[in-house]
Order: sequence, then structure tokens, then C-alpha cells
Amino acid sequence: FLPAWHGFGGRVRAAPTADDVLSVVEQLAGAPLPASAVESLILPGRLPGYSPALLDELTTAGEVTWAGCGALSGGDGWIALAPTDVADLLLPEVVEDIPTGPLHDALLSTLEGGALFFRQLVDRATVLVEKAPSDAEVVAALWDLVWAGLVTGDT
Repeated sequence: FLPAWHGFGGRVRAAPTADDVLSVVEQLAGAPLPASAVESLILPGRLPGYSPALLDELTTAGEVTWAGCGALSGGDGWIALAPTDVADLLLPEVVEDIPTGPLHDALLSTLEGGALFFRQLVDRATVLVEKAPSDAEVVAALWDLVWAGLVTGDT
């Protein structure tokens, strides 16, 4: 029962649809998954012919939400996916060890006003810190906030 329910060993569909991906997300909703494995192993393992554009379509349309659930080594981390209408019930709480520091605080403060593109975020957050950070420092701080469950994106 369990392998079939997860889509292993069943009939093979040549071209999965966004609805097929949504069904898999519903099955995995709230479960922490290694971010690096979601689109390379987990979804293709359940949907032969899977294309990352399908998950992008669902997240950009607001049908699927994701959240960080903790960091892993090598720049990877845990994420959980969920249909947006039940995300508040299924996605994990923010991790207890919240990253702090002037740049982290500036990024969170800047994002309180809503979503921004990367360059806009850098420009607005930079004025809130003493020393202008490099793009690499901003990226690293953003990933800290993502893995803590404090920042997410629509793709």
C-alpha cells in the first residue's frame, strides 16, 4: 500500500501535470525534506518526467508554500512543502535558534514591508547597517533566515 500511495511502482505517466505535483505535495505536506533532494530525487521519484517548472508554477500561483526547517551541512537545509490553504497547520514553527546580528536584523526589518527582489533588498537593508555588506554576505544571511523559517519565497 505505502509505495503505491507515494507513487512508486505505479503506472508511468509521460508528462505529469501541476495537479499531479500538488497531489504529491499533499502527501508530503509538512514533512521536513532535504532541500537539495526535493527537485532532484523526491518529486522525480514519485512523478517520472517531473519538471521543476511544475512546482514553480504552483508556488508562483500561491497554491503551494514552503518553509525552512533547519540548516544542514554543505549549504543545504530542511524544507517543508504544503498546500497554501493548510500551510499554517502543517508547516513547522520557526526554529528556536534564530539567527541574530545587524545584517539579519536589517533584512528582517526590511522584509516587514513585503517581498522584494534581491537588489532592492540589498539596497534597503544596507542603509540599516554600519558597514555595507557584500552580496555574498547578504546571501549567507538570507539563507540563515530561510533555514530558520523566517524568510521564504514564491519559487
